Amino acid sequence: MNKTAISFLSLMLIHLPFAAGYYGSGNINKYSADGDTYYRAISEDESGGLLSSKSSSDRVMNIQVFDVLSGGTWKVFENNLPNGDAIVDLIFEVRDSEGNIVPDGNRLQNIDIKRDLKSKILIVVRNAKSGNESLWTAYENGKGVRRITVVGKKQDWHIDLKNQKIRVFTRTADKYRMDAYDW
Repeated sequence: MNKTAISFLSLMLIHLPFAAGYYGSGNINKYSADGDTYYRAISEDESGGLLSSKSSSDRVMNIQVFDVLSGGTWKVFENNLPNGDAIVDLIFEVRDSEGNIVPDGNRLQNIDIKRDLKSKILIVVRNAKSGNESLWTAYENGKGVRRITVVGKKQDWHIDLKNQKIRVFTRTADKYRMDAYDW
């Protein structure tokens, strides 16, 4: 391989994670903890780019909810998200075999929590241009959606399971500020 080809491949590999994460993976395809509700991504094919593929470049613009007991179905958002915004995560609480709410080590944190599961979901919407994430909650059935806050690209957040709060951390000069929202 010549130097030009190696340089091109190196450049492509460096940018691949950014291209793949631009709109999210489009893999929302799961049941609620009780199995009575099924969530499915509604994606818009964004193919045509140099690095496009069905699994990495579909923009998730809404979530369709299915009530498996009644057969009813509806969308979480009345209108699909505008171009540039994409759903990148759907989060809800689940239990392990011992009855504890399971932290995932990333967004759901704290351990050995025994309480009723929250009957709500958290939807993370990312703006491709700014990188900001909007956090939205809804009832477990996907109805009653409302925006909680917007988290900037340089901020971090997680759900504190024990205290039932969404915590957002913002770096200021030499320390962090913590804001909390009900979960």
